[in-house]
Amino acid sequence: MYGNGFPLVLISGYSGSSESWDARVPRVRELSKHHKVVTLDNRGTGRSSAPEGDYSIKTMGDDVAGLLDSLRISKAHILGQSMGGMIDQELAINHSKKVKGLILACTTPGGSASDAIPGQREALEKLRWMFAPSPGMSPESVFEKIMKLCYHKKYFNKNKASIMAFIPKYPTPLSTLEKHYDAIVKFDTYNRLKTIRSRTLVIHGEDDRLVIPESSRILAKQIPNAELKMFKQAGHAVLEEKWREAKLVILDFLKRLDVRH
Repeated sequence: MYGNGFPLVLISGYSGSSESWDARVPRVRELSKHHKVVTLDNRGTGRSSAPEGDYSIKTMGDDVAGLLDSLRISKAHILGQSMGGMIDQELAINHSKKVKGLILACTTPGGSASDAIPGQREALEKLRWMFAPSPGMSPESVFEKIMKLCYHKKYFNKNKASIMAFIPKYPTPLSTLEKHYDAIVKFDTYNRLKTIRSRTLVIHGEDDRLVIPESSRILAKQIPNAELKMFKQAGHAVLEEKWREAKLVILDFLKRLDVRH
């Protein structure tokens, strides 16, 4: 945990861990000036254990609820990006009393909603390269192709050296990548989104090629009273590419919740 104030939990996306948050942009450091920031490693990543058997997004949401209990945090704001945003949704649906403010970044409700968006399934299938690359694909070429999928072209070209240079201290095992991918493919909250009672902010990049922007428009439409903020010239890594602006949007949203309640 970092800083003081009302708790804010950060949940990372596919292949990431808690160390991803400050890898290139000081997101934890800056948010901890306003909140008690909690970062975690999803099961099988970072320093978390890797239980046997299949994983599901719901189970990872239950993991977050268990962590909050162990930290004696009864209620928190929750921010998740990509797969972390999926975990957010399950947490808000199944453990609603633990979630005050919900922030869903570059994520999707999955299921039939994803199937209805042209190109969405094909884009997510490219994540399979990370644990089952096509013949002739080296780890370096896989990483570059995935990063190009995640970042806006201009941002990637400008920052390619530092993006490609990042080496996590605790890399995610291939077995976990496969289990997380299967969990993403099976994930579906579309018909349960209207049950979310937490005040919700949805963030997305207009040029996201991994999770098509229409996904966030669906989330904002289906979740009662949700707010939607779309960023132009931003890709899947919107919380990195547009961090200066996104941080202000996030802090304003949370400040309004804290004042209201």
